[in-house]
Amino acid sequence: LQTTLVPSAKCNVCQNITSRCMAVSVATDDPNIGIRPPRYIDASPIYGSSVHDSAKFRQGNTGFLKLPSFNGMQMLPFDQSKCKSRRECTVIFTAGDSRVNLFVGLSAWHTIFTREHNRIVVTLTHLNPDWDGERLFHEARKIVGAEVQAIVYREWLPKILGAAFSSVVGDYRGYDPSVDSTVANEFTSAAFRFGHGMIQEFYQRLDPNFGNSSFGALAFQKGTLHSDVLVNEGGPDPLLRGMFLQGVKRPQRITTTVTENMFGSTDLSTINIQVGLLVPKAVRLLLNTFREWPLKTCYLFPGSHM
Repeated sequence: LQTTLVPSAKCNVCQNITSRCMAVSVATDDPNIGIRPPRYIDASPIYGSSVHDSAKFRQGNTGFLKLPSFNGMQMLPFDQSKCKSRRECTVIFTAGDSRVNLFVGLSAWHTIFTREHNRIVVTLTHLNPDWDGERLFHEARKIVGAEVQAIVYREWLPKILGAAFSSVVGDYRGYDPSVDSTVANEFTSAAFRFGHGMIQEFYQRLDPNFGNSSFGALAFQKGTLHSDVLVNEGGPDPLLRGMFLQGVKRPQRITTTVTENMFGSTDLSTINIQVGLLVPKAVRLLLNTFREWPLKTCYLFPGSHM
C-alpha cells in the first residue's frame, strides 16, 4: 500500500505560495495511481494489494513469505549489505505497506504476522501434503486475515467504542453481500486519525521472562524512521512483549514527541486538524449542499447545529 498518490521527491522543496489555495495536479496517467487498498480487513499490509506486490514478499513458488535471518533472528526482507555494523546500518524493510518503516512498532507487527503466515504454512503442509505452494500461500493468507479481523472486531473495537460497540457494530451474523463496505471519507481522512493520540512517549521492551530487557524502554522518537534499532537491539520480540503488558494510552491528546520530533518540523496534529477541516469542504462538493453532510454522516436533522 502506498501512503500517498503524489511522488515525494519534492517534499523537501520550499515554495512561495501566493494564493490561498495550493494546487496539487495529478495526471490521469500517473503511474503512482493504481490498485487502491481493499475495503475489507484482509491483512493486505502484510501481503500487498496486487500480484506484483505479493511477488516481492513470496519465497519463490512455495507457500512461504520471505523471512531472512539476521543476527540470529527472522526479519522482514531488507538489504543486509547496508547493515555491516551498528554504526553503519541502514534498514528499509520491504512489506505490503510502505509505512512499515515509520516506527519499529509497526515493523514488529508486520514481522510477527509474517512469521505467523509461515508457521501456518508448515502446519498446512503436514495436514495436506498434496497441496502445492500456491494453495498453501492463499490458504495461510486467509487464516492470517481472519486472525487480524478477530483481533480488530473482538478485542480492539470493543475497547475503543465501549458501550457503543453493540449498537455500532453488534454481533457477527455471517457474511451479508448487501452490506455496503465502502469506507466513509469522513472516517478514513479525519475521524480515524484519532489513533495518533494513542502514541506513547516510551515503549517497554521485555525479556523472555517478561522482565525488563537489557535494552531498556524505547523512546518513540528513537524508533521513528530508524528500523535499524529493531535489528540491532533484540529484534521485534522484546518490543512486542512490552506492548502486550503496557497499558494503552487514551487518545485524548497527542504527545510532544509526535508534534515536535516525528517528522522534523512538521506537526502531525496540525495536519490532522487541517484534514478534518478540509473533509467537509470536499464532501460539500460531492453532495452539492453542506446541509446534507451532517444529516447523512452525523444523523442530525436539517437546520440543527453540528
